[in-house]
Amino acid sequence: MASTEFNALSDWDTSARYTAIGVTDILLSNPEDRHRSKIARYVTTMSDDLPTLAAKLGHPLLPLDSKPMQLKDDERLWMVGPATLVVEE
Repeated sequence: MASTEFNALSDWDTSARYTAIGVTDILLSNPEDRHRSKIARYVTTMSDDLPTLAAKLGHPLLPLDSKPMQLKDDERLWMVGPATLVVEE
């Protein structure tokens, strides 16, 4: 499995965006051991345009938690923090 770290900022940013090449199974992880109120969030889109959804409304990912998912070809995974998140392919 290849791992890629993303420094997720407090708002949507292209530096914390993963784009699937082909149908891709991934594991999104929030490995930071922080207080449970420090929740990372994520959404998926089919374009390079920043998500229009407010960052605080993205899907939650708690510290020390992981989320397996399958992305479609060219689907983008956008992540916000504050956290360093890991995508494993």
